[in-house]
Amino acid sequence: MGWMKILAGVACLSVLSVGIAQAIGGERITVDRVVDGDTVDVRIGDKTERVRLLNIDAPETKDPDEPVECLGPEASAFLSQRLPVGTTIELRYDVDRVDRYRRTLAAVYESGKFVNAEVAQAGLAAPVVFEPNHAYYPEVLQAAQEAQGAQIGAYDPSTQCTLPSQIASATTAATGALTALGYDEPITIPRADLAITSLHLHLAPLTSLENSLQDAGSEEDPSLAANYSESELRTMIAGIEHVRQRLLMRLINLMETRTAIEEAKEKAAEEQAKEAARKAKAAKKRAEAAEKRAKAKEAAERRAAAARAAKEKVDKKDSSGNGSGGGYPGYTGPRCYAPGGKTWKPC
Repeated sequence: MGWMKILAGVACLSVLSVGIAQAIGGERITVDRVVDGDTVDVRIGDKTERVRLLNIDAPETKDPDEPVECLGPEASAFLSQRLPVGTTIELRYDVDRVDRYRRTLAAVYESGKFVNAEVAQAGLAAPVVFEPNHAYYPEVLQAAQEAQGAQIGAYDPSTQCTLPSQIASATTAATGALTALGYDEPITIPRADLAITSLHLHLAPLTSLENSLQDAGSEEDPSLAANYSESELRTMIAGIEHVRQRLLMRLINLMETRTAIEEAKEKAAEEQAKEAARKAKAAKKRAEAAEKRAKAKEAAERRAAAARAAKEKVDKKDSSGNGSGGGYPGYTGPRCYAPGGKTWKPC
């Protein structure tokens, strides 16, 4: 909802609220119990009523289905200190005097001071409009703007749970992670895995914050939009998205690098397997050639041994007196040929 639309009906509603406030008379109202940062129980005569402070939304502390919200205990403590039990207060009303939970809707004044605005001025409640009650919104909004300018309460970037702190912490951590990774160092599979895990961890809170800001103003999150203007929310979203995109681009780069490394390793393994197969094949051929040479050598050695054995046998026979003269096997001594050389006789 734009601020101009909210402010448009303030003048006539303020006049109406003054009339309603005057109509309640001088009935004495005292604080019976502070429930949380925007709700109190009061005694009006002999009755107890629950009062929901108009136009502020303090962090939740009492919802059994929800965790205690950031600065919820601090808001409750502030209101308890501001309105101790027994404090006399004045209630002023707007158009709707009771909400769907049957709580009285009122502007609370103590000693003439507007307590609703004081809670917002401490940065412990967001200004908010629940239709049709607008009368006290401008003063609450101004008080919240003062808290924002002073950076206190929900606007304090040094308080860990506040939105400015969460954004600063998430973006700083993400930027630091990107810087630590660098682009020049060699990436290995283990390092890529660690980097990818790290970036996912830093991406998650940024995404959560951006989603929360995108949903600001919805029924699920009415106070977030009230804390900041639409232009401020857009600026926050743009800053978060810038860092998110840097993370995503680096994440994609790492995953592509990791895939390339794996593919390179697979290709290298295939080449190594091929080289090993080639070497094994060459080694097999060398072994077969060596075996063939060994067999040929063995055969030659057997033939040579047989020839030697045969010669030894002849030599042994010759040495035993067979033949004359000890010549070659079958030698019968010198021959004397007749003229013409066709006949001969031992000489």
